[in-house]
Amino acid sequence: MSLNESIAILIKLNNQSSNLNSFVDELLYAKKRGKQIWIAGNGGSASTASHLASDLMNLGFDVVSLVDNPSRISAITNDYGWEFVYVKQMEHFKEGDIFIPISVHGGGKIGEEWSGNLLLAEAWVRGRRGKTLSLIGCDGGRLKNHSDISIIVPDDTCCYVEGFHSLICHIICEKLKEKIK
Repeated sequence: MSLNESIAILIKLNNQSSNLNSFVDELLYAKKRGKQIWIAGNGGSASTASHLASDLMNLGFDVVSLVDNPSRISAITNDYGWEFVYVKQMEHFKEGDIFIPISVHGGGKIGEEWSGNLLLAEAWVRGRRGKTLSLIGCDGGRLKNHSDISIIVPDDTCCYVEGFHSLICHIICEKLKEKIK
C-alpha cells in the first residue's frame, strides 16, 4: 500500500466522522448510566481489543476485555468450541451494556466462516437489548448489518485495517478525554 492509498482510506474514514462521534457519545452515555463495555476481537484484532479496553479503563469506564484471560478462553474453547468463547464469558451482560467487536472482515459475507464467535456474541447482545458498536474492515461484513454503529475501514488488507483500527481507538479515547474533562 502506498502513502496515497493510505490517504484515500483516511479520506473515506473522515466521511464517517458522524459515526465516530456517535460511537463516542454512546460510550459516554453508557458510562454515565453505570453500564459495562465488553470488547472482543480475533487475532490481531484481539490485541486492539485489549489495548482499547486498557485505555477505556484508564478513563474510568467499566470494561470487560474478553480476550485477556487465557485460562478461561482455553477452557471455554475446550468445553464448548471456539464459536462460544465470547458468549460464555458474557453471561452477566445486562440490558444497556455495550459490546465492541473488532474485526477485519466483519464476519464476512453469508457462507464465509469469518469471526463466527463475534457474530454469535453480537446476536447474544441483541437478545439482551444491548448495543453493538463495531470497528470493522472490508465492506463491513455481516456485523455491519447488526451493529447500532459501525466504523468501517474500507480495505481488505489485514495489516492496514488493523493499523487504522488502532488509530481510530486512539482518536475515540482522545475525544472521550475531551468530553470527560
